[in-house]
Amino acid sequence: MALMKAQGYFAMDLPISEGLKIGLSVFLVSFVSMALATRFGLGIGAGVWGGALALVAVGVFFNRRSRARNSALLEAAGFTLTTDPMGRRRYLPPAGPPD
Repeated sequence: MALMKAQGYFAMDLPISEGLKIGLSVFLVSFVSMALATRFGLGIGAGVWGGALALVAVGVFFNRRSRARNSALLEAAGFTLTTDPMGRRRYLPPAGPPD
């Protein structure tokens, strides 16, 4: 069951880099915080901005840890790391690519 969950983790990955994901997250958090600051005041906007950026940092940490754990699990099971044409990381089963 854990092996299928690890495979699904890589199957759902977006075709963008981790740096771009972080950049988009920071932009979205900043945009929403500015909107809240104009509506409710600078203190509320700054508080939401700081809290949301802290959540982005925690999310990046747990995402990296989960990716490393799932990679180790798949490699221990004999899966091989490949890159698809869009640049995403994929793990092929020990038997090779499906026909």
